[in-house]
Amino acid sequence: ILLNLDGRVAEGASSNIFIVVEGRIQTPPLAEGLLEGITRGLALELARGAGLPIAEEPFGPDRLREADEASP
Repeated sequence: ILLNLDGRVAEGASSNIFIVVEGRIQTPPLAEGLLEGITRGLALELARGAGLPIAEEPFGPDRLREADEASP
């Protein structure tokens, strides 16, 4: 897991990262310095299309450790 210069989660070494906290999917926004992945875009599109709660919001290592699920 890579952090940006502000110490927030950006992405995996070769993947984007998603976490689930209390039933809500969260992934860092592109502004956090991560690369825009094709799979990331498709995952966001499918989740939104299915009506799943999803947000592109910054988070730090503590939030990652507290997540119910995490997937790079």
